[in-house]
Amino acid sequence: METKLMANIGTFKLSNGVFTGNITTLTINAKLTIKPAETGGTDKAPTHRVFLGTSTIGAAWEKTSKEDRTYYSIKIEDPSFAAPLFATLIKGDDETYSLLWPQPRPKAA
Repeated sequence: METKLMANIGTFKLSNGVFTGNITTLTINAKLTIKPAETGGTDKAPTHRVFLGTSTIGAAWEKTSKEDRTYYSIKIEDPSFAAPLFATLIKGDDETYSLLWPQPRPKAA
């Protein structure tokens, strides 16, 4: 299944290394914080943790695109989800960051 369409499901601001913002979907309306993770572990360890209040609900990995732009691969989990939510946090033209969810393309008939 291809994932070319992207829906903007959140907007964040970066201040002192911490992202704060909201995620909004049909079933989610939450204020999240994305903070740098404790260092250590492996190269595959998350660079950031995702928080809802004081609860850790996900992780993020800092990555670099082919165009040499930094972005964050986000994974959010909740017992109410059938599967984890995967999204990408990218910087916009201004000082805001957009949380983009890859929408699966419908299969060709």
